[in-house]
Amino acid sequence: MSTPAAEHVSIQRFHALASAIIGPDDHPWHASLAALLEAASRGVGSLPAPAGLADPPPCVVRDGDAILLPRTHAAWQRVRSCINQRRATPPPRFPHDLVARHLDHILPAQEYHRDPNGLIIDNSQQRLAAALLVDAPVGVLTGGPGTGKTTSAAALLALALALDADLQADAILVCAPTGKAANRLRQSLRSSAARLNLDARQTQIISSLRPSTIHSALGWTPKAVEDGGPWRHHGRSPLRQRLVIMDEASMADVELFAALVDALHPDSRLLILGDRDQLDSVQAGGVLAELVARGAAADLPAELADLLRQRCGAEAAQMWRKGLPPLAHSSQHDSLPGLAAGLSMSFRAMAAPWILRVAELVRPGSNANAEALRRCLRQHDDAQLRLLPTRQDTHLHCIQHWLALRQVSAQWHANQPPDNDQLQAALDQHQLIVVSNQQVQRANALGHHLLRVSGAALDIDPASILPQLPRLPAHARMHGPLWHGTPIILQANDRGLDLANGDIGMALGAGLGQPASVAVFPGRSDAPLPLARLSDYRSAHAITIHKSQGSEWAHVSIDLPAHAGDLLDRRLLYTAITRASQSLALHPSGNSLSDILDPAATS
Repeated sequence: MSTPAAEHVSIQRFHALASAIIGPDDHPWHASLAALLEAASRGVGSLPAPAGLADPPPCVVRDGDAILLPRTHAAWQRVRSCINQRRATPPPRFPHDLVARHLDHILPAQEYHRDPNGLIIDNSQQRLAAALLVDAPVGVLTGGPGTGKTTSAAALLALALALDADLQADAILVCAPTGKAANRLRQSLRSSAARLNLDARQTQIISSLRPSTIHSALGWTPKAVEDGGPWRHHGRSPLRQRLVIMDEASMADVELFAALVDALHPDSRLLILGDRDQLDSVQAGGVLAELVARGAAADLPAELADLLRQRCGAEAAQMWRKGLPPLAHSSQHDSLPGLAAGLSMSFRAMAAPWILRVAELVRPGSNANAEALRRCLRQHDDAQLRLLPTRQDTHLHCIQHWLALRQVSAQWHANQPPDNDQLQAALDQHQLIVVSNQQVQRANALGHHLLRVSGAALDIDPASILPQLPRLPAHARMHGPLWHGTPIILQANDRGLDLANGDIGMALGAGLGQPASVAVFPGRSDAPLPLARLSDYRSAHAITIHKSQGSEWAHVSIDLPAHAGDLLDRRLLYTAITRASQSLALHPSGNSLSDILDPAATS
């Protein structure tokens, strides 16, 4: 999100391009085209259609109440056409009684009661999602943080394997938009499968699945479109898999979505997972949000309501509605009832019930203002939610967590690395999330100084060491070698090492106070990697919100810059907050919360 003044300056740069495309500045569509070109440069695929203007030029497409560039509109049309065609010619459904019997075994109905709050969490929506989508030609599963999307997907996989004895691992494709999301999905699927009642075949197949990026699955090539590129798999050379599951769908732009649906085999089924309120892709996105809205725009038809009753019980149709956004009919695109299923009951809320309240306050579309969020933060236990008033308080809070990670790393060294579970547990404890790369560099410099100053000492008081750290300028950067115990993040994919951009690991040396020489990453059973073998990495004492997407930590600290409204909106703040599973500490500099949550009042 940017200020009106900044947007005006940016749009001015595109007026010359608009003039070159449609003519002089007095053309009625000139200003709208310049604004659309500027928005596209920021990854925004559409803008509201201008009032009073009809008959757009060929370089602008009107799509309902929006205007788009032709290339973006063509990709949207390919996605919509695929969804409509597949729903129009669905494959035969499995017998309802057979689905119900296998579902009751794989994912038995369960309820959790929490006293004295009376909080009830059950898995009805997870069971419903698996039952509704297991034999659908295309389906969408959406849900907020900790609602069990991956568990539902694992249950659906197991159910499909139970119902189809011919389905094997090589006929299943599990993918995500980024390498980091794919690696995270691999871990999540295995842990989710462990919570289900699976037979040996189901366990073996689900455990053997290796999620990939969508680019890798489609086979990206440098060929131009006119030469048959850029994908090896497309409509004339489709994917061979019969079941395709795509996770973190909000991160996929519309053209990548279109490439995937183009490449689907005519007999394959597609399951799309994601949080409709989470951060969109860097390029033009919004596909997941539209599909969820269309899936929720009408009540279930009688045949699907009857299907859910036979597979999940008498109350299933009502439960389906509760998991989705409110009924909102739209004339722009046809409703697709039954396309989407939603999860609204957060299992994470059992450990951190505040997450539901805070997420609801900042969720896109919420009317809650900055004062409502501050009041919520003040009313909760500091151990769960903490409002950090100053940057020094933020530094002290983060130093406590960084020293805890350093203490854990003291038991490891380059020749005695941690096992996978130990490393994953250590790295999953805490993360500082910021907005800009400048904040990342400053936090990394502070963490670097902390490890250098603390040396080989084991027990350190965070309050006593803070005065020893320098007051870093805004543009501070770390200098010198990495120290033992430094968390690091990869900045590029490395297929040879099976590592992805955004993967977080740890640098190790001979011990505390010593320079690091190797790196270890969760999920890799090989020996530690020499740092020189890694092509592009940096410290991960802090990461940006975009880098945090798709991850989860027990404790999250968020540092908002004074003018966050220039860089943030509700969707970004929601994404940052919902990375936490146990506690959250928030430092809102200046009027940052008002800039984000009350933009009209601060503009």
